[in-house]
Amino acid sequence: HDLTLNFVADKLGVFKDELSDYINYRYGMSFQNYINMLRISYAEKYLMAHDRVTQNEIAVECGFSGASSFNSAFSKKNGVTPKIWKDRQLELLKNQES
Repeated sequence: HDLTLNFVADKLGVFKDELSDYINYRYGMSFQNYINMLRISYAEKYLMAHDRVTQNEIAVECGFSGASSFNSAFSKKNGVTPKIWKDRQLELLKNQES
């Protein structure tokens, strides 16, 4: 959860403004929104692969500081809570298999 623009720019050997401008140009969003998008994408896969994990465990595994920030970001992207999203995904899979 300590992933920052400065840290990534330093690891890539570029200026933070260059990295920020590139992400804004390429993806149409801020660095933080881009990172959250990647975290939520990972969370979706993690949710489907693990049955018995708490929201806090998922949050930490995906780089969020806690369940509250994870739930907020997840709901903002998907329009529903992680539990509802997973239940819907499982129902879709079940219907496809029938």
